Amino acid sequence: MPQLANRTAIERLTAAGAVPNTSLALVTELSYDWKSALADPAREIIKWYQPEARKLAAAKRVIKIAEQVPAPSPGG
Repeated sequence: MPQLANRTAIERLTAAGAVPNTSLALVTELSYDWKSALADPAREIIKWYQPEARKLAAAKRVIKIAEQVPAPSPGG
């Protein structure tokens, strides 16, 4: 029954316009029981995801800064 309740809750949130937008959000939403057999695989995903998310955020900051640098004028 908890899985049905979880799926129903996700469907209601989606119907209301919510969108799971990160792997972390999805994993934590689906891992409602951290004592289950699926908890350890979920933790492994989270351990991998967090450093990767920081790398992506840093890359986005670099791109944003680069976009603000004026292009060199033609001929000098």
